[in-house]
Amino acid sequence: MSVLIILFVGIAAFAQAEVDQQVTAIVDWESRALLVTVRRPLPETGPNLPAAVSEIRAAIERDSVAIIVEQLRTLPYDSLRTVDELLLEKPYLVDSLVEAASEARLTDAHATPDMRHVEVSFRLDLYGELLAALIRHDRPVVLHGVLGWTPTIEYTGIVIYEADELTVHGTETTARLQPTLLPGIYHYSEEGDGIERLMEAGHVDPEYAIRWGPVLYSDDILEAELSARIGARPLRIIAYGAFGRYPTDVVISYHDALQVRANENNRSLIAEGRVAIIIGSDQL
Repeated sequence: MSVLIILFVGIAAFAQAEVDQQVTAIVDWESRALLVTVRRPLPETGPNLPAAVSEIRAAIERDSVAIIVEQLRTLPYDSLRTVDELLLEKPYLVDSLVEAASEARLTDAHATPDMRHVEVSFRLDLYGELLAALIRHDRPVVLHGVLGWTPTIEYTGIVIYEADELTVHGTETTARLQPTLLPGIYHYSEEGDGIERLMEAGHVDPEYAIRWGPVLYSDDILEAELSARIGARPLRIIAYGAFGRYPTDVVISYHDALQVRANENNRSLIAEGRVAIIIGSDQL
């Protein structure tokens, strides 16, 4: 725990020392990236403006890991925790988070047109860099089949549509699905009086989780850009509910879950992350 406290105190001290800056962070779930832009002011006077631009850019690059770590802490990790809460629970992952932040790629650096600020932008792959540093399983948990019922169709992917606000299971509230690094899929029981888990993080092969994430979030209801992920013959499912402390997990019908669980090929779609969740563009 001391490592976590030292790191976070260091970041807090950095933030206090560098109050004259603006940090803009955007999570682009569709392109699976965290985009961070840091803006710092140029001196109002001085004989060598190009040198000042270069110095401020270099300073931002030196501080970029701490800045990006601060943004990563706020990301939803799963239905129970943010990344920050995950680190409080598992402080040994702090070094992994810092390592992931150090992999962020510089995408742009320039002085603003009015020559009053320097802006430097970074991009971090949410799965290939961040999730790769945090997940610890090396093979997927086997998703067991259902005896006595075999669907006739082998699908190439799974598409789940969020039609509107969903009832959050176990509550009387409704919410839109919240994208997260490790979403889950649940289904209603056969009797309809409870829910059971269909997919969690451990069911996804780490190779595929790092390659493109457990699911693809998109607002492309026509699926034109999803074919590489879900193929030409996906199983199409309507979401009936949401689940979790944070409403990140989707609840589907018992019948739709059987379509997946009762066929070995269809179960493999979960392991390979061939799942797309269609949500509104304002949620991406």
